[in-house]
Amino acid sequence: MKKILLTIIVMMVFCFVKAQKNPFQRVNIPDSIFLRLEEAYTIDAKDVNAGRNVINLSNSRDFVFKNGIYSFKGQGPHYPRKIFIFNNDMLFIFNNEGAFNPKDKAI
Repeated sequence: MKKILLTIIVMMVFCFVKAQKNPFQRVNIPDSIFLRLEEAYTIDAKDVNAGRNVINLSNSRDFVFKNGIYSFKGQGPHYPRKIFIFNNDMLFIFNNEGAFNPKDKAI
């Protein structure tokens, strides 16, 4: 009886874990765009991986890179967020300090 109960519990935990989606999944960025985002993210620290930490601002559950407006930031809570627009192979990165203080277009 204990063996059956243990098997059921293990199966339930396994099914629960498999049903969970990755809460930290980000948009899949092409390498060419990744390099441009890394160059535009000017922070004193090196290798903050800002070009891979991209979120679609129109639909945060859409992980396919296409025309749209996105945010990106370094890995960690203390890095400011930057915004960029991708439209027909053109990339517009805004010079801003965080998401709420836009200044100008960087690239």
